[in-house]
Amino acid sequence: MIQKHRVLMIDDNQLILRAFSRLLQDGDFEILTAINGKGAAKILRENSIAVIISDEILTTEEGLPILESLLTNHPHTQKIIFTGWPEETLDWEKIKDCKPFAVVAKPDIENRLRKAIHAAIKEYDKLSAL
Repeated sequence: MIQKHRVLMIDDNQLILRAFSRLLQDGDFEILTAINGKGAAKILRENSIAVIISDEILTTEEGLPILESLLTNHPHTQKIIFTGWPEETLDWEKIKDCKPFAVVAKPDIENRLRKAIHAAIKEYDKLSAL
C-alpha cells in the first residue's frame, strides 16, 4: 500500500479546519490540522509533512513567521498561504519573504486549494528525490 502524503493546515478557526478536512478528505493525501504554531510544531516533530497550509494571520500569532520557523528543519516541505483578506490588503513583501508555493483565498477551497496542494506535493516529491 502506498502511503499518502500528509498535508498540515494551521488555522485558528475550528470551523475552517473542519470544513477543510471534510471537503478534502477524499483526496489522495492525509489531512492533519493545528490551531496554532505550537500544535503544528508537535505534528511536524512526529510526522513527515509534504505541504503546510497556514492562515496568513492567526488570532494570537502571525501565520508567516510560524511557517518560517516551522520549516527551518523541513526545507522540502511546501508552503501555501491560505487567506481571507482581499489581495489589495495583503503585505506582499512579507509574503514573498516566506517564499510560499501558492497563495489561495479562503472561499476557494474546492478549486484552487486542491490544485495548489497537488502541485505542491509534486514539488515536494521532486525536491525530496534530490
